[in-house]
Amino acid sequence: RSLLKPLIAAWPGFGPLRDGQVYLAPLALLVAVGLANVLRSGAMAALGVAAPVLVLPTFMLGAFGRLEAVPYPREWLAVQQIVNSDPAPGALLSLPWGAHRAFAWNGGRVILDPATKLFERRVIWDDTLRVGLRSGGVLLVRGEDPLNRRASALLATPERLGARYVLVAADENGFPYRPPGWTVVYAGKDLRLLRR
Repeated sequence: RSLLKPLIAAWPGFGPLRDGQVYLAPLALLVAVGLANVLRSGAMAALGVAAPVLVLPTFMLGAFGRLEAVPYPREWLAVQQIVNSDPAPGALLSLPWGAHRAFAWNGGRVILDPATKLFERRVIWDDTLRVGLRSGGVLLVRGEDPLNRRASALLATPERLGARYVLVAADENGFPYRPPGWTVVYAGKDLRLLRR
């Protein structure tokens, strides 16, 4: 990460390189091509097959305790069921407005807003990339989705965004959000779901 900070500060387009998963596809391609060449040559076939197996213990141990699977709480799954079973069109607006969350059920570790992957309908969320600068400031790289960019100005009237649902995560940054004309269809300890 420290190597990427100067690159990102110089040009925000390097921002996505902070996400480790972007390296997986090129690595898989490189391994596949390399393995094919090794197997064709026959000389290094054993080493080519053994090398990926040798690094498996690191992944098996969860990168030395840094990685672990955390199941979604029942509350998230209940909200997912409500939203995904509704045949009416319309997006879901995810609040608080921000791309990342730190939930207690995840040990306080920062993760991408789960709503972006959990629902079958379009999710309106803040996809702005925030890059910390050495000076202490923050560089904002505009998000890719034009609807998400418009949403910042329209949060007071989510129906103008084409939203059918508003999901409010009541984490440490929880706030009351009750736009007129919306009905609470789920109210739990950590989540509130409103429908129009």
